[in-house]
Amino acid sequence: MIAGPSHAGHERLRRAYVVWGAAYASPNIGDMAIAVAIVDLLRREDPYAEIAFVTSGNYDAHLAAYDGVTIVDAWRQPVHLLRLLRASRLLLVAGGVPFCDSAASLLRFLVLAAAARAAGADVRVLASSAADARLHRTNEALCRTILSLTSSISLRDRKSMRLFERLQGADAIGFIPDLALSLDLRNQATSRFRPTGLGDDEPYIVIAPRNFLADQSYLRTHFAASFDTPKAHALLAHLTETVEVLGRDHRIVFLPMNVDEDDGRVGRRVSEEIAGRGREPIVIEDRLSVEQACGLIAGADLVVGMRLHAVIFAIALERPTVALAYAGKVAGFMEWLGLAQDTLPLTASSGQLLEACERRLAEGVPPQVPPALDLARQQIADHVAALRHQPATSLLALRDPA
Repeated sequence: MIAGPSHAGHERLRRAYVVWGAAYASPNIGDMAIAVAIVDLLRREDPYAEIAFVTSGNYDAHLAAYDGVTIVDAWRQPVHLLRLLRASRLLLVAGGVPFCDSAASLLRFLVLAAAARAAGADVRVLASSAADARLHRTNEALCRTILSLTSSISLRDRKSMRLFERLQGADAIGFIPDLALSLDLRNQATSRFRPTGLGDDEPYIVIAPRNFLADQSYLRTHFAASFDTPKAHALLAHLTETVEVLGRDHRIVFLPMNVDEDDGRVGRRVSEEIAGRGREPIVIEDRLSVEQACGLIAGADLVVGMRLHAVIFAIALERPTVALAYAGKVAGFMEWLGLAQDTLPLTASSGQLLEACERRLAEGVPPQVPPALDLARQQIADHVAALRHQPATSLLALRDPA
């Protein structure tokens, strides 16, 4: 929990406002980690920063997580939002996938950026992503317009960089890994979390899938068009076969990073398929906090992640990791670390998946990972520290409409 510091007896160096996009109103553990990271980064630079999350969604589930942070509804309180923008000199769009192939989401983003510029604020993008390597023509035009309003942009995967180099030019594009890496995740994982049914000394493997069995427009956007229902069932079969083998020496624990999207459905289906043939996996159904998810991952012998932040947590906690890359942001993160061999497509066979898991179990964490993480944390800290050079207040916007 992030506590808001007292202002009594201290000079306010500046006021930092956070504009929080609609997707961050859903209790996705990864999104919450980004929000916690940014508040933490701001308060490292200015312990007395006054922060407001501006959202267009149902944020009730998050209120308890951010002591001292004000919540503003963008659509019900537009005048208040404009006042925040006028009180600021910088609109920083940070984290998530703000550039997507959704005209409605891009229009919301465009309105926000235009309002910031009209109010006299710079617009900057930090450690964000695009959903696809190419966009529909109309949405590409919207992205170009948004980019024309931005002063700088840094992205967290090479696929997104290639798209924006084409839209805006290479000189304007930078690279910054995911902001959740700035968190001290080891400190977040100080309390070991073990779900009901897992013995104290029982070795286990964590699998954190996205609900690829669901009919969601977001999944259709990210998955290749060829990833249809038969291929989803094939992936389920391959994952089941892999769990059967790995389950001989380890207990398998399915971790839902987003219970609202029913990530547990994949684990339940695997359990149904395995019934009578092997040890049944543990499927967590409850919504976990960032601390609980880290506490679980920190004790795992291996993490198989489809959700990006399950992969990020595992890597940051220096756990052996295999990624199922459903989107460029997942593959891009692993490629940045030189872990392409541990990154598999959704069409991977059970043999390929099992081979990757067994290799990583045997070899542990590759030696290049810790120094790369240290460099990433320094890059993020340097970018946020530069905000202190802004002549007035800061406005920080989190957007992830996908």
